[in-house]
Parts: sequence; C-alpha cells; structure tokens
Amino acid sequence: MESTENAEKPEKRRATGKMILDAITDLHNSEQIVTREVLVQVTGFKMPIVDWHVNQLVDDEKIRRVKAGVFVPIGNLRPARLITRSIVPDDGTTVLEIGETVVVLTPREARMMGEMFGGVGMQYASIQLSHEVGVANAHNDVLLREANRRIEHMEKEIYRLMGAGK
Repeated sequence: MESTENAEKPEKRRATGKMILDAITDLHNSEQIVTREVLVQVTGFKMPIVDWHVNQLVDDEKIRRVKAGVFVPIGNLRPARLITRSIVPDDGTTVLEIGETVVVLTPREARMMGEMFGGVGMQYASIQLSHEVGVANAHNDVLLREANRRIEHMEKEIYRLMGAGK
C-alpha cells in the first residue's frame, strides 16, 4: 500500500514541499533551531509527511542536516558585511557604513530608516532575548539538579539518623 504522501498528486506534493522549505528558511532566518518536531508544529503536517519532504529536500541539496533531526537551508546568501553607524555631533547626521558602501543620512532620513527597520529591531531583540532565556534556563537546570541532589542526600541522612535513634 502506498503512503499518504506518495499517493498525493505531484502538484500538491510540490506545494507541500515548498511550504516545508519555506518554514525551514523562515525559522532559520529567525535564528531558531529547525527540528522535525518544530516543522510538524509550524506546518501542521504529520510527521511522515514532514520526514518524506525533508528527505527529498536533503536529496535535492536544498537543505542539509546539521545533526540528526536538525536542518538548515542551503542558501545562496552571502555572509553578512560589517555595519557601523556614526553620528556627527555637530549636525546630527548619521554616517552608515555597510561593507565598502558609505551613506550619509540627515537626521530626518535616519528617523525614517529607523521607522522602516523598527520591526527588524524588534525581531533582533526577540531573538536575543530567546538566547538569553535559554542560557538562564540551562543555568537554572544545573542549580535545580544540584539542589535536588542535596535534598536527597539530606533526606537520606535524616532517615539514617532517625533509624539510629530508635
């Protein structure tokens, strides 16, 4: 018997594959870890469908496995260039340098650029916060395991002392 995915029409299969590739790309661009489970959650597709398409995308060299169950898109984006911003104190102009390109912006132009990139700034802040929360959670997990270990040790000692007092 054919699997559900293989029984689909080719057009629907291509559309499903594109949706999964788009999800992988969007998650990766948001600096999220792309796993099979996350793809199931984000796309709403069942695990066998996600697995089939992920295998096809790997075979087609559109994505690669970083490790078992974790994927990144194989993109043709160039590496990010160095970006600096300087503010001229005398007149408030902004000098924006992106790689070898230099743009001088009036204060009004800089505000307009800020308005245009406000959402990107919020996304960056969200990504950074997510990373910091992950680090804090990992630290808290270590502390919690240590506290649990110490509590277990104290409970054993209390039971031992209680038993010795009888």
